[in-house]
Amino acid sequence: MSAPIPFSETLRLDAELVRLARGASALRLGVGDALEALSLASGHHELGFSSLEAYARERCERTGRWAADTRALSRRLASLPRTRDALCAGVIGWSTAELLARHVTRENELEWLDKARNATVRELRVLLAESAGIDDEAETEPVRTLTVTVVREDGWLFEGARKVAEAVLGPLPSERLLSTLLAEGYSTLLELVPECSELYELDALEGDVAAESEAQAAWCAERKLWRNEAEELVESRCGETELGLGAALERTQKERERGGGVLSHSAEVLDRELRRLCSELSERDLALGIVAESARKAEVWRRLGFATETQYARERLGVSLSSLKAKRILAARAARVPELAAALSSGRVGYEAAYLLSRVVTPKTAEEWLRRAERRTVKHLREEIEAAELLIRMGREPDQRPLDEPCLDALFELERCIVSGDWVGRARDAWAGEAAQSKARGASQMSGGRKAARLARVTLRFRVTETTYRFWRALERVFARVSTRICRGRVSFFRFLCENFCRTWLPALRHGCLTESGELPEYFGVYRRDAFRCTSPVCSRRDVTPHHLVFRAHGGGDEDENLASLCVWCHLCGVHEGRIAAEPPASRIRWRIGRNGTLCVEGREVTSRIPFPASG
Repeated sequence: MSAPIPFSETLRLDAELVRLARGASALRLGVGDALEALSLASGHHELGFSSLEAYARERCERTGRWAADTRALSRRLASLPRTRDALCAGVIGWSTAELLARHVTRENELEWLDKARNATVRELRVLLAESAGIDDEAETEPVRTLTVTVVREDGWLFEGARKVAEAVLGPLPSERLLSTLLAEGYSTLLELVPECSELYELDALEGDVAAESEAQAAWCAERKLWRNEAEELVESRCGETELGLGAALERTQKERERGGGVLSHSAEVLDRELRRLCSELSERDLALGIVAESARKAEVWRRLGFATETQYARERLGVSLSSLKAKRILAARAARVPELAAALSSGRVGYEAAYLLSRVVTPKTAEEWLRRAERRTVKHLREEIEAAELLIRMGREPDQRPLDEPCLDALFELERCIVSGDWVGRARDAWAGEAAQSKARGASQMSGGRKAARLARVTLRFRVTETTYRFWRALERVFARVSTRICRGRVSFFRFLCENFCRTWLPALRHGCLTESGELPEYFGVYRRDAFRCTSPVCSRRDVTPHHLVFRAHGGGDEDENLASLCVWCHLCGVHEGRIAAEPPASRIRWRIGRNGTLCVEGREVTSRIPFPASG
């Protein structure tokens, strides 16, 4: 066991964390100001992006949610100048500013800002709840790891179920995906075995889980009470010099100006400013993650007397623990692959690209993946990272290199097959006893009538809530009792859930493609080829329409190589209003994004873009 670090080192790590975390607020607020100005002027449209979220992913290298939250705070603080100044000065943290901006008005701003300077975030939240009648922050249900070991064939089937769910509901975290599979499986068991509720108390399962959830909620409430008592004890021992920051972190005027301000320039100027700010913020976030990882190992929060790490992040750093953890994860992964950290610091890749790469990159594959990232938009890079992760989950070597075009297309064909509803005609009922369907085309896709192929086994791990975990295990026990009555041959519980979900929802995908008369649309083959997504390299919307790359007015025909699926905005407002240019052939479209060529892409290869600025 390593010796504890000197207390002086603990204080140094704490001071550095505070400097980096609080100092990032002005930079992020500057990004929010520029995003708001860009949105009000519809600048992201002029630059060739269908939405501000799409712009933020590609140009700012941040998620759409991050950009929306950042812009929202900037907009709210426009009417709260004192709160804005306090945030830029580091007197309050980002979490405190968000809390005040939601509930404070210009008339009572000074009063609440004074309370915020002399109260902890926890105390401030309680005061706001009492004054405005709002609910206090809910206790988050604890999570645990659900481990499932299955044959590789079942693993591939799960990936198919994931694609179906995402096509119907959009991107889903593991918790919601598994909850959806369980809900469909529960309904199917009640339908197929009506007497099961009497024999094996399946009908009471929901009540049992609800009772367990209530008990869990009571435990969470009691734990929250203990935590609050511990935090109150810490706060009573520590004055403003420990928890509050006072004027000690007042930043210089020069540093505040670097955070930006109200901007009223052209879309191109705002774009350059946003990329500059985001580059500097990325460098700061990486540094913050490195220090935070060292602080975690040294247990700085505990040695400084805080009740929880959550309290330390919230009160001392002014950020949420989840935000701090995300930066730590990237820093820890980058530490194992120094080339990735260097690429992010030099502006070779942006923050979102670096985070995506960190999921698959290893020292052996770093340079190949970095070269691939330089030649891809964030949308296309995400697709290729997810393809590599899928192969790793299916037992391929962890040093997965970037896939070539034939391999990528083979994997993308799986998605095209799913979202087009092609599986509907191939699926068979593996557990309803319909023997007549056993010879249907592609019966192996839903095979319960033959022994599972002897394939290598893979282990899948999911982070789920305690309630979902309990429901999974309870329903798994019920399925084990009745599986021989409803399935032909051995079918695992995991396979049953995946097959059942696909069988239930695949018709919805096909029905979503049908016309009012119940027929496939005229351009169904084109939509299927493009996986029912906008083919723009920076857009993922699904409200697709057919676009003739060579306009019909200019002699273009209906052959597939002259047709591409574009969302309504990219088609009507992008191409037909000159913000986007798309030249044939459809198999390798030459794109110009933005009136002045914000980005140029040929097929999946980026041929021209403004380099991400190097920070510093």
